Amino acid sequence: MMKKIEGSYRTVISNGHIMTESIDDYITLHQAIEKGEPYSEAIIHFNPHKADIEWQKIRYSTIYDEKGAVVSAVGVGEDITPLMEAENRFTEELLYRQALRDKIIASYKLNLTQNIVASAETDFEHFEHITGESADKYFEMVYADIPDLHERERFRKMFSRKALLHSYASGTTTLNLENIRYFNSDKNLWLLTTAHIMKKAGIQ
Repeated sequence: MMKKIEGSYRTVISNGHIMTESIDDYITLHQAIEKGEPYSEAIIHFNPHKADIEWQKIRYSTIYDEKGAVVSAVGVGEDITPLMEAENRFTEELLYRQALRDKIIASYKLNLTQNIVASAETDFEHFEHITGESADKYFEMVYADIPDLHERERFRKMFSRKALLHSYASGTTTLNLENIRYFNSDKNLWLLTTAHIMKKAGIQ
């Protein structure tokens, strides 16, 4: 679909139409045109509750006047939702197989943008019913299991909703941290916590 860019693209962001992980790409996409670049392209994740198409590849071409000044831009939006869903399913399967090889004792799927625990597979009783609770509550429960205050703060700085979203925005998609955890048992456990962060249509 061809259309002329009109109005402020920042209004689209402030109205919540763009998912958090795509905001920077959406801004860069339009700023390139504002700077007079002839062409700009990006893959943008739209809020599925506010947009008919969730994933779009957007391409803009700049139109100039006879003096070379930017007059407007023409955009083409391509629906790539099926492609992104297939890619995310493939990535999720790879991570699942890796987890099996790593002999994990607990696995949680968190929707960071919607602040919810999507699923949980765990050997620890007090986390058995965490599915459906907020991701923030999950992290607070984890912090409570770390007896050393210094280690607890170190963990909090790396593993929180805000920290993980910031890591992803900075280009980091895998994080690892070892520490001692206490699970209402007779002994502390030395555990490695790993987070894999990825875009996923529908659930983040």
